[in-house]
Amino acid sequence: MKTSSEDIRRPRAGLLSGRLLLVIALCTSAFLAVQTLVVANRTSGSSGFPLDDAWIHLQFARNLHDFGTFSYFRNEMITAGSTSPLFTALLAVGFFMTSNGVIVSYILGIIAILAAGVVMYRVAGEIFEGSSIAAVGSAALLLLEPRLQWIALSGMETTLFILLFLATYFALLRRLPVLLGATCGLMLWTRPDAIIAVAAIAGTILYERVVVRRTSTKKKRHQDATPEDLRWLKKAVGVFLVFAAAYAAFNLVLSGSLLPNTFAAKVKYYAGAKGSFPAETFHFLADGHMVVPVILATISVAGSVWWIGKRKRVRLLFPLLWSVGLFVSYWIDLPRLYQHGRYLMPLLPAVLLMSVDGARTLVELAAQWIRSFRQGGVSHVVEGMILAAIVLQFGWTDVASETAYATDCSYIGDRQVRTALWIRDHLPKDAIIATHDIGAIAYYSERRVVDMVGLVSPEMINNIGRFDLLTQFLERSKVRYVAALKNWFEIANENPVFETDPLHPEVMEVYPFDPKRMHFTPQDATRLNDAGEYYLSSGNAAAAMQLLKRSYTLDPRSARTNFLLGVTLRTLNDTASSRQMFRNARLLQPDYPGLPAQ
Repeated sequence: MKTSSEDIRRPRAGLLSGRLLLVIALCTSAFLAVQTLVVANRTSGSSGFPLDDAWIHLQFARNLHDFGTFSYFRNEMITAGSTSPLFTALLAVGFFMTSNGVIVSYILGIIAILAAGVVMYRVAGEIFEGSSIAAVGSAALLLLEPRLQWIALSGMETTLFILLFLATYFALLRRLPVLLGATCGLMLWTRPDAIIAVAAIAGTILYERVVVRRTSTKKKRHQDATPEDLRWLKKAVGVFLVFAAAYAAFNLVLSGSLLPNTFAAKVKYYAGAKGSFPAETFHFLADGHMVVPVILATISVAGSVWWIGKRKRVRLLFPLLWSVGLFVSYWIDLPRLYQHGRYLMPLLPAVLLMSVDGARTLVELAAQWIRSFRQGGVSHVVEGMILAAIVLQFGWTDVASETAYATDCSYIGDRQVRTALWIRDHLPKDAIIATHDIGAIAYYSERRVVDMVGLVSPEMINNIGRFDLLTQFLERSKVRYVAALKNWFEIANENPVFETDPLHPEVMEVYPFDPKRMHFTPQDATRLNDAGEYYLSSGNAAAAMQLLKRSYTLDPRSARTNFLLGVTLRTLNDTASSRQMFRNARLLQPDYPGLPAQ
């Protein structure tokens, strides 16, 4: 009787200690988030975000609160330009409590990551059969993962999406049809990536029904469960379709497409982007604090592949399919990692679960060879030590990353926010501003903006990549000024009326828009001009000449190109040709700085 009583108390003690450790992890995560914000505020002197896109959500949310319309300027630019209508709606609710949208975004992000940690604890408990060590370890890794801390404070919808993804996984594990359908639907309202998660669920169920069932016909229990699973799935599908139909109708009414403008705009803008996406993804997953976790995750993936080959049940099939699906979809449509790999951050919970699974698998294999591992719970102690070491490493990296977050916020503040405030204070209130970074500029300048890359101006999407069509579009839109980062859109033949610090990279400039004079320089010509200018300043005029001649062939209508060629030819003592280049530059831009007197 005594033994039975101890057996009963031991799981309860493990459960209580697990919950206590979860609370500690939650408090630590919240403390680190607040500390990061304090450091960032001290560094830049104000609150902000490390991404300009955060203010896109806030602009939509403020207008939704103020005017009751899903619009980007007062109630006049109604469009499906938000990637995350659900996140935008939650922000709009926050505006009823405070007019400080930045604070609302911080609160939502922190709540989302803390809630995701709790759900991760429940999911891991289901996957790893009630193991408190695995459940707490999984939750702590999620709560302290440095990039998830960063994105939680970025004003973006990513942590909300991760919360709903984990809730979806929990509903799938527990066979909760209404919850599964609802969380899948809410995921779709948060990011279009939810379609991949739904496909991963379908793949998981299909594998278990078709492949596993055929190889386990002797297990009557499994055969009897199949019809019930299908009935359960039908109910989940029905709930999801209601959300999906509403989502499609929302986008169709606002912009005439099934998905938000942002999807088509970004796919079109980054079409043909070069780069080694698989290599970039590998470094995203395996560098720095992720070295040990990714090794453990590899062990888990190898085990999953082994069981798939044996046509057996795979414990982590859904997160594996999700990870592969998300990677492949971005490799096809948007093969570049930007801003700490934020588009692939929803992979991290799956990778962390596989890391915990790999640690358990490693300990189980060791127990088969080392007798002491099978005695007195030694294997559990070793598993806990492995996970604790990784959690501590994550926490240390979090502390070290506080300055990186502050630097990112200052970077955006010194460019986009500063430009927006200058526009607000110096340009007419009825001035229409064209820009490719529409977040902070629209939010703080309080001016109508025209989006040069189509996120909130869907009529621009088909013009992407054609500067002649872009100029015509801006003219039709009655644009008066253009605000652009110089390395994104080099504007020739005009002098800026405002620019951020030219000694720092990515200079933001504001130009008056004159369609007969303003000229957009192709990016290849810009790169050649930059390299040519470097060689010229280094005294290598011959090398500069080769580059600038190629630039001139690409784009002879840039005053800068003609001026640089003139300087180079003068250095090479070709006076006649030099004068011709200077004359060309003067015709294109009479007030180009540095032009010699006629």
